[in-house]
Amino acid sequence: MNINGLIENFKSMEELKVFCEGQFKQVLQLSKKNKELEDKLLEVKKESKELVKKEMSSSPVLLEAGNIKGQEDAKQIAQVQLKLLKDLAFERELTLDEAKRVDLFNKILIDKVQEDDKPLKANIKILKNEDLKMLVNGND
Repeated sequence: MNINGLIENFKSMEELKVFCEGQFKQVLQLSKKNKELEDKLLEVKKESKELVKKEMSSSPVLLEAGNIKGQEDAKQIAQVQLKLLKDLAFERELTLDEAKRVDLFNKILIDKVQEDDKPLKANIKILKNEDLKMLVNGND
């Protein structure tokens, strides 16, 4: 329905005026309610962030490391980011980018192989005693 069709439904200007006043009051009421809900949402988000910060600061898993190295830092960051993404997931569906970040942070936490633990590869040639003597004496 367009505005001209709506106007034709009213027999007098007074009826149209009453209708417009009612619509205007409805718009004001809904605007006020919308503003209140937005303010409440901001307050809840702020409280949620404060609660997350409080939980993360008191978490024993995060505080047990004394000397923090690169891999340990990455794991702590991954824990914090996963907690934030978890809270977002309770509010709404995660975007594709956020889901990929969840996967990446999980891989960081699961990764237990560090560079120190990797075995070294070496090409070894077994030499006979005669070859060793030749090397020591300098005879090729």
